[in-house]
Amino acid sequence: MNSAADHAGATISPPRQPDVDTRNQGARSQMAAGSNSCGGSFLARRSDLIKSRAENRSAPPDVMVIEDESIDAERLMATLRVLLGYDHEIRWTSTLGDAVNRVVERIPDIVFLDDALKPSSDAAQIIPLLRGAGFSGPILLSVKK
Repeated sequence: MNSAADHAGATISPPRQPDVDTRNQGARSQMAAGSNSCGGSFLARRSDLIKSRAENRSAPPDVMVIEDESIDAERLMATLRVLLGYDHEIRWTSTLGDAVNRVVERIPDIVFLDDALKPSSDAAQIIPLLRGAGFSGPILLSVKK
């Protein structure tokens, strides 16, 4: 059995402090000093990068979407606006005849084409007509199968 005499000469040490992880200490203090904890400095740097790219960019590409389903056209154009900028004009047409007329009026830089326009036009019929109207740029097909 242990008695008080057994512990009389023992010293009591304070509780041990947990080990401190110093690997990311510099990054943590920099984050705390630089901005709020919601990523404000990241967003500011990203905004500056986007502005810099916009200033150095030449004229934005002229984009035409040929799509007969309005919901699909709206979805594609929304995605393109996120990529190109919300003030960017994207031309949309839903018929083959209107698409050819618009290409003749102003040749786009790139065309996004539905692979099957109603009533019975498919990409194999549409692409030669666009090329004949003077369009020589890239055509990206939207396939729904």
